[in-house]
This record gives sequence, structure tokens and C-alpha cells, in this order.
Amino acid sequence: YLTDRGELFASFEGRIGQSYRIHDWVLTPHVVGAAAHNHSDSSGSRDSVEYGPGISAKYWFAESATRASTGSAELIFQWRE
Repeated sequence: YLTDRGELFASFEGRIGQSYRIHDWVLTPHVVGAAAHNHSDSSGSRDSVEYGPGISAKYWFAESATRASTGSAELIFQWRE
């Protein structure tokens, strides 16, 4: 976010993996990489780069024989160093 107080926070996360569908569930083991930059006039700048393994479990619901799913819920677990 950007504010008039001289603060800046920017972050990026990328994931790559293979998805497997099991009925209404989609499991995706993945590798994640993330980077962040935080700058404040009062505390200076800090940067971080993180990477590690993860898995996500996504559930699709409200699907019928004539209509695609109308919603989903996803839970993501990651270990980043």
C-alpha cells in the first residue's frame, strides 16, 4: 500500500506445481518463491526473498450435470525459508 506517511510495501509470490483432481477436490503440491520490499521513513528499508515447498487443497462446490462449479474454497500450506 502507499500512504502519505512515506511507507511502501510490495510483495510477489509465484507457485509452480502439478494439480490432481479427486472428485470435487484439487490437490496441488508446489514449489513457492516470494519476495517482499518494505520501506518506511521511520525504520528504513527491508527486503526478503523466500522459497520452499507447499501444498494446496481446493474444494469446488455447487456443480451439477448442466452447470460448472459456482464457487470454491482453498487452503494453502507453505514452508518458506
